Amino acid sequence: MSKTPPKKEKLRRLLLLGLAAVAGLYVYFEYLLAPLSQCETRAQREIHQLEPQISKAQAQIKRTRTIAASDPHAETAKVVFAALEKEIPAEASVAWVPQRFGAFFQSHGIQKVTYRLTGEENDPDIPGYKQSRWEIGIPAVEFPRFARALAEWENQEGLLQVTHLHIIASPNDVERQNVSLKLKTVVKP
Repeated sequence: MSKTPPKKEKLRRLLLLGLAAVAGLYVYFEYLLAPLSQCETRAQREIHQLEPQISKAQAQIKRTRTIAASDPHAETAKVVFAALEKEIPAEASVAWVPQRFGAFFQSHGIQKVTYRLTGEENDPDIPGYKQSRWEIGIPAVEFPRFARALAEWENQEGLLQVTHLHIIASPNDVERQNVSLKLKTVVKP
């Protein structure tokens, strides 16, 4: 048996210890630290993408606080907004608009009203709410009755905005007209 000199053995151990340390550092940086840095980079990128939305939200909050602090009618607006919130039914507009508006027209003696939902979009004036667009058709209605009902309807329904009104005279019956309405109403999302 040949014995290696103690200096060579020590050198070999130091070399193996150095290689193990280098391998340990490589494993640490490559397999443990690299995924963490990738995760951090991804999170930074997502934060950077959200910064415009965050700044818009902060500006909206600041603007709201400024208006609320400077506006003497802020409390009145809160009451009106709470009343608006109560007035909007929780279910989808397809469920309540035809029933509510149909009952109104029937109470004024106007029958055969047709409703058609043409779209929904976010309400630009009231954040967090949507506008529902409708087309309403009323065949063969007497104009004075319809005009009174429409005026009362617009005054009674705060959620309603008539955007288009088209009245066509019936060639067979001069006392009755065909009416087409386009309107928007505020709904919960």
